[in-house]
Amino acid sequence: MLLLNNIPNIWKQIFVTVSLFFSASTMSYNIQENRLLNPYIFTNTDNNDITDINIRLIRNNKDINRASIFLTRNVYGGQKSKSQERVLTQLISDDLNDRYKVVVDSAHQKYPSAFLLAEEEDEDIIGCVGLDTQILNEKKRTLIKRPNKFSIISLDNDDKLVMVLSNLVVRRDKRNLGHAKQLIKSCEIIARDFLFKEVFLMVDSENIPAQRLYKKMGYKKIFQDNNASCVVSTPLALIKRKCINYCYRKNITSTNKKISTSLILLIVPIFLFAFVQHLC
Repeated sequence: MLLLNNIPNIWKQIFVTVSLFFSASTMSYNIQENRLLNPYIFTNTDNNDITDINIRLIRNNKDINRASIFLTRNVYGGQKSKSQERVLTQLISDDLNDRYKVVVDSAHQKYPSAFLLAEEEDEDIIGCVGLDTQILNEKKRTLIKRPNKFSIISLDNDDKLVMVLSNLVVRRDKRNLGHAKQLIKSCEIIARDFLFKEVFLMVDSENIPAQRLYKKMGYKKIFQDNNASCVVSTPLALIKRKCINYCYRKNITSTNKKISTSLILLIVPIFLFAFVQHLC
């Protein structure tokens, strides 16, 4: 207290103001950290369907295997032979492991990624979605996955790392109840926690319902990829065919930025007032 009494009033006010600013920043960081550590819980009351849905990050490889089976059964419609289902499940599992396995051991996570499962109380999966860091080049109109041995120094001048939403799927009997919307919102929260300002996604040009949802949630089409390919399940075999994908983008700038701006606008007058008082 004796030390504080010997400090001029202007510096006392500056000290208090800066302390308040950093306290607010620390509190905001802790809130963001808790979002990632704690499960996402929401209650869906649309269409009188009152169900507690737990949206959480994957915990282990078992979750990845469960998600692979879920995606196989809910993405590819029609009849499939057991051998086709095994091949599809393995392809999806390899893709999920490549993009999200590192999430299980986050201490070794170099580039941000996350995979979320939406489960009912009995832990049945009713939906899922993923986020991973990919390479965007708007001039070339490309959005591609990072190579296995990717280094940031290999980026071209027009390349940039962005957060991409993918693998958004809701079980057929649970669609049109708001679950996809909640999964997207959860991804946007995590992307902000990773300090990204935008979320990107690619969607098949023929998937009109998905595009309608994305547009409703604020995503805007920025380009189309005419050289995309996709796997189609037929009664005889799995076929890889060409398709057209649309790239959508959404600005997810957090209200935290607005709060920080407000704090700065609050601090500046205090500094000026204290400085004028000191001059007088």
